[in-house]
Amino acid sequence: MVRFNEIDHKPKKVKKVFHIFELATDSRAKLLERFPPKFPEFIGHHITYAVKVPISDPLPEASKFRVIGYAIDEEGLECLVVEVDGTTVRPDGKTFHITWSLDRQAGFKPVDSNTVIAEKGFEKIENPINISAKAKYIF
Repeated sequence: MVRFNEIDHKPKKVKKVFHIFELATDSRAKLLERFPPKFPEFIGHHITYAVKVPISDPLPEASKFRVIGYAIDEEGLECLVVEVDGTTVRPDGKTFHITWSLDRQAGFKPVDSNTVIAEKGFEKIENPINISAKAKYIF
């Protein structure tokens, strides 16, 4: 969204952010017990809700988070698939997930979790795990 400065009528860019659900410390610890990271860089920080949204947009609301699946590219990335209030589908059509660990030297970045899930799918886990998370925005 572009807004105009009322004085000089030049477009003014609106700051864009990511809306996320940050994992609670105890939930992260519980997941680490069940899923020891397989790659050098452990991420395990958040579930992305929306990308590049205006900072003025309200944070999303959700109350139930449940890890239901696991996806991996053996070359260097693993992630956990999450249900948020009963759905795994984000507003942009991608899958709610937590990037768990990755190998940057193999060329992976956290955003690649979307591709791994889309191209390789995921395995449902036995005994899904309820977790806690809080809505936040990050730059």
